[in-house]
Amino acid sequence: TGFAHFFEHLLFEGTKNIEKGAWFSIVTENGGTNNANTSDDRTYYYEVFPSNNLELGLWMESERMLHPVINQDGVDTQNEVVKEEKRLRVDNQPYGKFLENVKKHLFIKHPYRWTTIGEMAHLDAATLDEFLAFNKKYYVPNNAVLVVAGDIEIEATKKMIEDYFGPIPRGHRSEVVRIVMANSVMANSVMVNASNATGNATDSAKTAREMQMGKAGIAVDAAVAKAADPMKARRAKIVTSSKMTTPR
Repeated sequence: TGFAHFFEHLLFEGTKNIEKGAWFSIVTENGGTNNANTSDDRTYYYEVFPSNNLELGLWMESERMLHPVINQDGVDTQNEVVKEEKRLRVDNQPYGKFLENVKKHLFIKHPYRWTTIGEMAHLDAATLDEFLAFNKKYYVPNNAVLVVAGDIEIEATKKMIEDYFGPIPRGHRSEVVRIVMANSVMANSVMVNASNATGNATDSAKTAREMQMGKAGIAVDAAVAKAADPMKARRAKIVTSSKMTTPR
């Protein structure tokens, strides 16, 4: 658990063309701001630049997807950062474990039963090969959304997006879990197309309800993104969201 959130930190470590520790310096030195966050459904990275630095933002985000440097040094560094974040925001906060216990009792099989920040024992036990495999599976164009907003030239922006993101190869399609309701007479019976779909009809029905709630969560995230305050004039905002809708 916690891989998606861990990658939010890890992918600021640097790329083949951006030195370790230089990401935030490049952004601020060019008049920009940036950050990232992770929820149950996605990891969200953004940069806000003056519009004349739009191309820089696109290049940086394409670098994050195409040329990330993922090595043991970066993993060890960010592991300690995440542990400190968990101590600060969860372990040492009043009611810090409240959400963790709500999720644990609300969901039985759905990945929402885990917290976004994950368990430190799981991150400690993870190998470098597992981190590399996670990146290869989820940080691919067909599992991501790119949004550009602000004072931009549409056709020129499309050309830059094609230039920087076009060469990035598609990843393999992730397994899709589909839920098929039988009929009104068999309302408590569902079929789940998943390798771990076992148990009686009651368990399957509960899984179906959880999956429907998962879809609702994704819709909420999309709505929040659309409702964000618009950028001021002469600003461009680059957003990438790598969708994490599978167990973390």
